Amino acid sequence: MPAPITSQPLELLTSWKEIASYLGKGVRTVQRWEQQFDLPVRRPNEKAKGIVHATREELDQWLARQWSQRPKEFARAVGIDSVYIDSLRASMKQSAELRHANRLLLEDVRISLRNVHRECQTLARNMAGTSSRSIT
Repeated sequence: MPAPITSQPLELLTSWKEIASYLGKGVRTVQRWEQQFDLPVRRPNEKAKGIVHATREELDQWLARQWSQRPKEFARAVGIDSVYIDSLRASMKQSAELRHANRLLLEDVRISLRNVHRECQTLARNMAGTSSRSIT
């Protein structure tokens, strides 16, 4: 039996679509967040507007920093109840935990599929070797 493959989940998000998907928002929203709220994305080439990358860790830190710093006074000023803010923070924390659990689950599925694929290849080789010996 082959040894299980251990690989780290991909930490680098390399497009607006991946970044938006990770944050659970649309592409235009995260592009606006970059302009208005300094979303931590990088461009390998300053002239290429569409080419960006970001790490999951930096995005998670930005989310925690950006949205947890909203004072309750601001919420009251715009008519948002502080209970709602606390509920929103709890939901954001749960969302981050679920994204992490999903990444781990996807990696487990990938490893399992690789192992099943290898076992199928081994069985196919063994069957091919058995059938060629029985013919001769």
